[in-house]
Amino acid sequence: MQESVGKIMKINHKCTFHFDEEKGILFKNYTGRVTLDNVINTWKNAIEKDKVSHDTKGIVVNFLKAKIDMEPVAAEEIVAFYRSNMEIFGGKKIAILTGTPRDIIIPVLMHEQSRGFEVRPFSTLDAACDWISE
Repeated sequence: MQESVGKIMKINHKCTFHFDEEKGILFKNYTGRVTLDNVINTWKNAIEKDKVSHDTKGIVVNFLKAKIDMEPVAAEEIVAFYRSNMEIFGGKKIAILTGTPRDIIIPVLMHEQSRGFEVRPFSTLDAACDWISE
């Protein structure tokens, strides 16, 4: 997960998916440094490999153990990706978990732009799951 490059330590991201059949929630969990390309490419891979169940009520994208390395404009690109894949994301609730005030800007901007699906920021897993289950 870590590569030493000279004196610079580079931490790569890791992304795992878990579908809770009982709750109908897909969990996408990140660790490490996460970029816009990581977010888009992991979704593309999951869609290709049919990891997103049609029984999914909602999605929790968990950045609590990650460092988000994106500019605010990334929110527009993620929302555009969701819109271009409405067969997957349409009508879904997407909860984005972040742990720092700096990281909350992306999900807040996504919330403002979401149409056809709902995006909301959260700081606890319980609150995110409760919202999806409403």
